[in-house]
Amino acid sequence: MWSSRLEHRNGPAPSVQYHTLTEYGREIAVSAAAFRPVTYKPNGDLTRCYKIHKEPKTWADAYMTCEVEKSYLAIIDDKEEADFIVNGIKPLFDEIPGNYNKTLISVGFHDKFKEGIFLTVKGKSLNTAYNIWAAGQPDDEFGNDDCGAISVRGQLHDMPCDNQRTLFVCERDISQLKSSGA
Repeated sequence: MWSSRLEHRNGPAPSVQYHTLTEYGREIAVSAAAFRPVTYKPNGDLTRCYKIHKEPKTWADAYMTCEVEKSYLAIIDDKEEADFIVNGIKPLFDEIPGNYNKTLISVGFHDKFKEGIFLTVKGKSLNTAYNIWAAGQPDDEFGNDDCGAISVRGQLHDMPCDNQRTLFVCERDISQLKSSGA
């Protein structure tokens, strides 16, 4: 992570933080320019907390939103967590108008570095987390389905990172919040 100061014709811009993901010899730089206070809801065993975002975004924008909030796109570790996320979002589809995918929820995995090798946003193999795919998935349907989602039925899908908007969930580890004083 590094910071940069930008200049604008109206004066200096706020400091911008950049995060670099490195895997398979490639780097992807992403930036976070703003921070807003957020409210997270703890899970049943109080090890993690979540925020359901009600503004549909692409996977890439959802990833950045979570980074800005010092969290990450939710990583599904088991059926209980999948149900917790799906059941939290499913009722919102009728409440939130707009043109977005109402059958998928962006979550924290991708195969951006090597096709078919899915990693969580923390860099671990998806095989170590929840790994229940919908029939026919992953299918790389559009040739660029490199990002992860979970369906309203609790099954994993691949989807485009930059042109399909969905609702999404950010996750934080409560133990890290306690140790960092956040």
